[in-house]
Amino acid sequence: KVGESEAPSHYLTVQKIHGKKLLNSTLPSSPQERLRYSIKDLTDPQTLPILRYLGVDAIEIHGIPKEVLDTIPGITVLRYDHYKSPITGGHIAIAKINDGPSQDHVLVLEKKFPLNGTIMKSAIEVEFETEQDATMAVRDVIKDSKDSVQKICFEVKTADPVDVDELAIKKGSETIVGPIRIDGSYSYVEFTLPEDQTVTLHNKSGHNMRINSLGCR
Repeated sequence: KVGESEAPSHYLTVQKIHGKKLLNSTLPSSPQERLRYSIKDLTDPQTLPILRYLGVDAIEIHGIPKEVLDTIPGITVLRYDHYKSPITGGHIAIAKINDGPSQDHVLVLEKKFPLNGTIMKSAIEVEFETEQDATMAVRDVIKDSKDSVQKICFEVKTADPVDVDELAIKKGSETIVGPIRIDGSYSYVEFTLPEDQTVTLHNKSGHNMRINSLGCR
């Protein structure tokens, strides 16, 4: 995203050469920003299926050694280079997205998920900082299907590793999931939700939490 790094200027320069359409936008106010924010991690269960559904066939990956990229299921590295660069992190790869399942809905992290660079370490190691009463919803990737009930899955823990808390997932003032005991280790959460229905994550202490592994396996 513009403002997070200098990478957008790199994308635009390269696009003048290859002429391909890009998923990433240089518009800070892009209406697709929350969707893209929610598929930052290539290892999250929902990321590659959503990219396949969008027709994305190749991705540019920064800052990860090739020997690590070769262990990630669902992609094949086509080109790789390692050089000194504050923009790319010193490693840059073009990877093909292999054939596999696609997905027409996405768990979107909507509000109160601030950027936290200390836990967004790379394209395969992203955790999301989560404030009290953060909201999420399941949305159509492309609004071309009827609304339906979808399964939501993610992992959650307290931001402070020594905290112990109780999480309730609310629709308005009604608790629809929980209370769920959470602590400094990730707990798996799974429930169903109608598309376009927003829910709130509320804990007893009001302390920040962390979200990881978006999507159902």
